[in-house]
Amino acid sequence: MDDQLAEKLQQAEQAVKEAESAGGQNSLELADKLTRYAALLRQVSSRKLEAVNVEARARAIRAKLYAAQEQAAGLPQPIIQPKVQATPGFSLYIGFLAVFMALSALFVNQLYLPWLSILSFAAAITDVVLSRAGFWRIALCFLFIGAAWISAKALPDNMLVDGSPLQRFTYASEYSEVTELVKKLGKAKTVFSYQICLPEALQESKQYTHDWGRAISWLTENRPDGTAEQFAIMIMKMPTSTGNGFASRSLLKLAKDVAMPRIFEFFNLAERGQEAPVLEEVNGFEFAKINYSGNADDGKLRKGFAYIGKDKQTLIVVTGNDLLQYGDQLEELAASIYTFAKQPHTWKAEL
Repeated sequence: MDDQLAEKLQQAEQAVKEAESAGGQNSLELADKLTRYAALLRQVSSRKLEAVNVEARARAIRAKLYAAQEQAAGLPQPIIQPKVQATPGFSLYIGFLAVFMALSALFVNQLYLPWLSILSFAAAITDVVLSRAGFWRIALCFLFIGAAWISAKALPDNMLVDGSPLQRFTYASEYSEVTELVKKLGKAKTVFSYQICLPEALQESKQYTHDWGRAISWLTENRPDGTAEQFAIMIMKMPTSTGNGFASRSLLKLAKDVAMPRIFEFFNLAERGQEAPVLEEVNGFEFAKINYSGNADDGKLRKGFAYIGKDKQTLIVVTGNDLLQYGDQLEELAASIYTFAKQPHTWKAEL
């Protein structure tokens, strides 16, 4: 630092002191002297921090003087609100809950889909309103809920009623032929305490009551050769006798030893034959499926299918048959089993 600059600094410092003595701590003259003093201090590398402090003091004095002048003139004073930085809180958790509910809609029973959709969107909207953000979370909710609805509608409403949307979509992709057959069926009919969709060509024939249970039969219109498809739904009392071990038998045994003799008797079939039963689950029911054949009263061989299941103490039988040469036409009739389900809000047993 040269002698000339040192002299100017000394004079500026002296001027600041004189201004403080003459005008006090908040005079405009003092602010000017401080500004000049700060400019000189910046020229000295070791005193730049001091220059910043001196200049800040000058600005503070001027701000105070200007505020006093505005107040004297009657001008409104600006109110400076402190900035409050938003922190992730309650709204964020609501948003993540909305996304979780939307995602879970793909994997839970499709009957809960409407409720999960409403709750998810309500939570997502609440998240956006509270946080003024979170738009990506509501976008995810739309994506997951939309995918769930599209997947759920991949099957007719009466198929796989207790499955998740993802399961329904997978089933429709893997069993497209069965799905197309079910789509050709008519509207759901109430049969006892159950419901089922049947081909529109079937017409109810008779209702029967036996000592073993009840039955309803359907027939199609006669073909030119006088033949028709036969279809029936039966409900049978579960055998209670323990002498032959009926009470402890599995569904496969019950289907073969209890249900099938009743089916042959119901359709008046002789020279009977049947395949080994296999298990299949439909809408929460476990069925034993058996393909069978037998000669009708006219001596013609008929081919048929039977699905035998249990509902508490009741045996359920869904069966149909046709002449052997028309056996390929039984596929649509057999597809009706995939729409068989318990009537909603039904608890009372039929037998």
